[in-house]
Amino acid sequence: MRVLFNLNTPVHLRYFDSTIAELTRRGHEVLLTLTSPDEYVESLDNLAAFDPPIAYLGEAPKRRDDFARA
Repeated sequence: MRVLFNLNTPVHLRYFDSTIAELTRRGHEVLLTLTSPDEYVESLDNLAAFDPPIAYLGEAPKRRDDFARA
């Protein structure tokens, strides 16, 4: 299974680290996008702790629908 996590900043990885580790341990592919990748950039170093690694896809696309922030 392929699982996408879209987090606001990389520092939020700490809330999902055990879940991500368990998903990868069970053989699932975990992907990551960030809404604000320029904040707390040092937290991206935590990606190296996952084995197998998770794929960082960069910044998530901005919403352009009626629910986007004005």
